[in-house]
Amino acid sequence: MLAGHETPLDAHRRLLPEDVVEHVAEQVRVPASEFGFYEWSGFTIEYHRHRVSTHVGFRTCTTELAVWPAEEVAHAGDGSDYT
Repeated sequence: MLAGHETPLDAHRRLLPEDVVEHVAEQVRVPASEFGFYEWSGFTIEYHRHRVSTHVGFRTCTTELAVWPAEEVAHAGDGSDYT
């Protein structure tokens, strides 16, 4: 919160149930009370996002993969009979 003004991010933080915050805090061995001090923009979150993605094997979506569902699954606007 900046000088008494709530940002959209402040509102989103309150949407997380306390038990979720406590569970994640326990997993990363940080007090749940520290959650409000996390840097949600800039280098810190980019660094953490990269580390988590690398750890769990996430990769950046390619154009081919992004187009595939629309062409092969959704049949968007091609008049296919779904029955």
